[in-house]
Amino acid sequence: LSIVGFTVILLGLAALIVTLETKSLFFLLLTTILIGFGHGPTFAGSLALTNHISPDESRGDIIASFYVLTYLGVSLPILGLGFAARWVGLNNAIIIYTALMAAMILVSMTFWIIDSRKERKALG
Repeated sequence: LSIVGFTVILLGLAALIVTLETKSLFFLLLTTILIGFGHGPTFAGSLALTNHISPDESRGDIIASFYVLTYLGVSLPILGLGFAARWVGLNNAIIIYTALMAAMILVSMTFWIIDSRKERKALG
């Protein structure tokens, strides 16, 4: 589930770069849709994994922390983008943001795949 989300977000980031180059409303809408649809499965998969690995006695605390960190993880990069835009310009800030997000998503995908393979081996 999360791999699909990661992939769709990467496609959305690529559409964002195309939007910058073309100034196209179509690509802006496509970017919004792709990133939105990618965020859902990624969030759901991450929440399911967190729920799965959390010990019963502290699951509520861990899930609450998950939500706090998720909202920080969504909002802080956007705030950083706004600050960066003041120094390097909006288009350059968006390109830097997109490159950083793509790199982090690729790292996350790698670890997700490695973890999934380990779990499959452990199950059977």
